[in-house]
Amino acid sequence: MDARVRGGPARLVVICVTALAVAWAIGATGLVDAIEQRVDYLTAKIEGHDAAAGQVVLVEITPADFADASLFAGRRPLDPAVLKRVIERIAAQQPAVIGVDIDTAPAPFEALRDLPAQPAVVWARPARAVEGVIELFPVLGFSSVEAEGGRSDVGVALSIQDEDGIVRSYRRRLGTPHGGQPSFACAVLDRCAPGSPCAARLPEDVRAACRDGELDREWLIDYREKSHHAWKETAPSVGELLAASPDVMRETGVLLRGKIVLLGGSFPESGDLDHPTPLDDHSGIELVAQVLATELRGGGANPGSTAATSLLITFETYLILLVLAAPSWRHRLAGAALVVISLAVVCSLFNERDLSRTGHFTLVLLLVLVLQAGVRYVERSQEMLVEWWRGGARRSVSRRS
Repeated sequence: MDARVRGGPARLVVICVTALAVAWAIGATGLVDAIEQRVDYLTAKIEGHDAAAGQVVLVEITPADFADASLFAGRRPLDPAVLKRVIERIAAQQPAVIGVDIDTAPAPFEALRDLPAQPAVVWARPARAVEGVIELFPVLGFSSVEAEGGRSDVGVALSIQDEDGIVRSYRRRLGTPHGGQPSFACAVLDRCAPGSPCAARLPEDVRAACRDGELDREWLIDYREKSHHAWKETAPSVGELLAASPDVMRETGVLLRGKIVLLGGSFPESGDLDHPTPLDDHSGIELVAQVLATELRGGGANPGSTAATSLLITFETYLILLVLAAPSWRHRLAGAALVVISLAVVCSLFNERDLSRTGHFTLVLLLVLVLQAGVRYVERSQEMLVEWWRGGARRSVSRRS
C-alpha cells in the first residue's frame, strides 16, 4: 500500500509529461491545422448564401470589356474617363457604397479625385509586404502617399497568405511606415451610407475594431462557395452596364440599390486574379466580397492557439481510453459524445470567448476520434494476430511433445 501511495504522484507526473509530449507532437506535425482546414473546407462547401453575403454585389471589367475598342481597348492603365462613366452609372442606382479595386496610381487618375460625395466611393490602395514591412503605393494620381493628405476614402488592399500560399485570414488594420491603416474592406464598411442595410447589419465591435482595433491581428475568413457562385452569376459586366437600356437599368437598379458594390477587373492583364483560397482562386473583388460577408455576419473567427487545441485533443485521447473501458456500447457512445461536446465547448470558449465555434470544434474532435478509433482498431488487429500466431505455435509444440 505504501509503495502504491508513493508511486501515485510519480505516476501522475509521468502521465502529465506524456500528455504534454503528445500535445507537442500533434501540434508540431501540423495534424490539428490539417484537420481544422479540412473542416473549414467542408463548412465552406455546405454553408448557404445568406443575407449578409446578399448585401454585396460585384461589377466586373471582363476580358471582353478590356479588349473592347469602345471601352479600354486593351490598354493599361485603364482609361480614367471610361472608369468615371462606369462609376457614375453605378452611383445612379443609389448603392450604399462603391468600392473600386483598381490600380489608380498613374497620374491621369487625378481626374477621379472629385466625384460626388454620395454615394461614397472607396479606393483600394495597392500595397506589398517586403520582409515584414508593408509598402504602400499612392492612389488617384498623387505623387506620393504623403501628398494625398490623409484621405479617409482609401483602404489597403493586401491579401495575407499562409505558408502554403493559401489566403485563409484577413486583417482589419495594418501597421505601416505611415502609421495604422484600415484595410480596403474596413474602409468600405466605414463609408456605408447611414440607414443602409450594410450599416445597420455591421456589429458595433467589428466597426470599433476597424477604426481603432489592434494592428495586424488576423481573423479567419468565413468562405462560402454558394455565395461565390451567386456573386459570379449576378455580376453585371462593365460593358453590359454601360450599354443597358433604361428598362434593363431599372432591373439592374434593384440589384445594386442599397448594396455594397465592388468594381474590379476579372481580365488576366489586371494582375488581380490569382488569390489562392481554400475553395479555388479568387479575383481581388471576390476575395474582398468574402471578407465583407464575414464581417457582416459578425466578424471572422480567432485563429486560436494550436498548442492549446493540441493539448485538449490529448486530454480527449486519455478520456476516450477511459470511456472505451465502459461495460457496454451504449455507455461508450454516451461517454464519447459527452467528452467530444464538452471539449468542443472548452475549445470554443478558449479561442472565441463564446460558443460560436462549438460546432466547428465538435467536427474537429469527431475527426480526431475517428482517427483514434482507427489506430485502436489496427492495434487490436495486431494484438489478435500475435495471439493467433502464439496460439498456433503453442499447439505445434504440444503436438510434437
